[in-house]
Amino acid sequence: IFEIVCAFLHASNLTFEKVGAVECKLQALNNHLDYVTDLLGISRDGLNDALCYYEITVGGKKETHKRVLSMEQCQKGTEALIKAAYGALFQYLVKRINASIAGDGVGAPRSRTRGSKEASIGILDIFGFESFEVNSFEQLCINYCNEALQQQFNRFVLRNEQEEYDREGITWTFIDFPENQDVLDLIDLKQTGIINILHDKCRTPGGNDHTFALAMYETCSGHGRFVADPRQVGEKLFAIQHYAGVVEYTVDGFIEKTRDELPKKCSDLLLSSSNGLVKKIAEILQPDDSPTTKGRRTPRGRASSRPTLGVQFSSQLQNLRQKIDETSPHYIRCLKPNGLLVPDHFDAALIADQLACAGVIEAVRVSRLGYPQRFSHNQFITRYRILGRRLKKKKNAKNYNPTKALVHSIAHRLLKDGDPKDDVGIQVGKSKVFLRREAYDKLEVMRRGRISTAAISIQKTVRAFLCRQQFDRMMRSSITIQSFIRRVLATKLVSEIRRRHNSTIIQRTFRKFSARRYLLSAVFMTRWCQTRYRGSLGRRRYNELNRQRKALCIQRHYRGHVASKYLKKCLGAALAIQCAWRTHVARMS
Repeated sequence: IFEIVCAFLHASNLTFEKVGAVECKLQALNNHLDYVTDLLGISRDGLNDALCYYEITVGGKKETHKRVLSMEQCQKGTEALIKAAYGALFQYLVKRINASIAGDGVGAPRSRTRGSKEASIGILDIFGFESFEVNSFEQLCINYCNEALQQQFNRFVLRNEQEEYDREGITWTFIDFPENQDVLDLIDLKQTGIINILHDKCRTPGGNDHTFALAMYETCSGHGRFVADPRQVGEKLFAIQHYAGVVEYTVDGFIEKTRDELPKKCSDLLLSSSNGLVKKIAEILQPDDSPTTKGRRTPRGRASSRPTLGVQFSSQLQNLRQKIDETSPHYIRCLKPNGLLVPDHFDAALIADQLACAGVIEAVRVSRLGYPQRFSHNQFITRYRILGRRLKKKKNAKNYNPTKALVHSIAHRLLKDGDPKDDVGIQVGKSKVFLRREAYDKLEVMRRGRISTAAISIQKTVRAFLCRQQFDRMMRSSITIQSFIRRVLATKLVSEIRRRHNSTIIQRTFRKFSARRYLLSAVFMTRWCQTRYRGSLGRRRYNELNRQRKALCIQRHYRGHVASKYLKKCLGAALAIQCAWRTHVARMS
């Protein structure tokens, strides 16, 4: 199986090269070619002949003529081979798995009849409704499947409603629910449906997207769900009003996508494979050899009995719906909270769009047309007994039904302002109570009102109790706080008095110390100044006396010098006179 899948993957990378003006062949230098031939067990020449040529059988003698294919046709033939072989492999795996799980222990499948007691559980993963900027054949098939399954879901919901109403024994009248059969007829009705028109154009020589669009506009233009204005006709577009909204499709590529034409030589080539599994896949690809289709071939050598993709899809969808009708389905809707793939982020617009595309909103609307709300008797009494408690207490009969009594009392309250003959929308079944949407809304409003009134009374009482408790706590707390504050203030006052007394003592001592220090400083300075002054006066007196003494000494010395000098002078003069006199005397003598 993995070899075949790998071969298909390599086959998607095959390339072609031109030989002449039109003729082409497989590119021999492509590395993927060897993988394809080895894994599928076929020859390179056989693969080239099957993809690049086709044969035409004419005349009663069945003469065969070989014709060449263009490069585009070869590429499309390769794609058709890959898709068809992959689909056949899938069918083979499904049959093999079903035969294994339904076997009797040795691999042989057991026969199943519709009346057999064998049970089975299946899981169907349904693709969601699609609407893109450009919608093609794939989106049409997907939305067609969603339309069919949505119709089946609506009918399933209605059938379950009908069965439950009958089982509970309540009055039930048929309700009209949204029907989308006209959309299904627009898509798959014989001769006039889009799929059948597409099938006819695929089987018509020279059919293309343009002829298909013209035929579709001409056939479906009067349908109420088909939309094609002049702009859309000019651009080869059309729109269909689906249950989830209007979707616009483009016709381009419809013919090529729905043909699914597999070249006959490709299936014959796979039959000649040396791989046994490839041969089994080729047998699945072989067309039916019915008398009406045996020997008929399209101009390119493709089997005309092979239905187009649209017809195959419609047939498979019908089989699927039949299988679902024979089972008891349970639906699970999966929603993506956001497109960013991050946690804790809820995109309301995206969720609403998914609910609409998944048909949940439509299903809810169908369910709300009947009795969408239902409760068991115990649940109903538990939920709504506050609306009829007083009336229920008056009943004491043995056959007293509290649920009916409660419904009766509630009905009186609902019909207080209306006609007593009107239907209140509440019915009591054997085990459940059914409510219409209007009645449920009214009951919920009444219940919320009663709960709101009771809640207000409870809140009033509780708030009063809490306020009294809070007031008592506040009083006790205030007294405690006041006592504490007064104690603190008294302590602060005593501390302040002590501080002032201590500060007075400190100030007195400091002032005494300052005055004493100032006095001592003044006395010291006075004494120092007196000492300095007295010393200055003494020194001045001493200096004066010393000066006088020195002056007297100088005068004494000077006078002594002067007297000594005069004395010496006198002595000299006296001596001179004596000498002169003696000389004179001597002379005289």
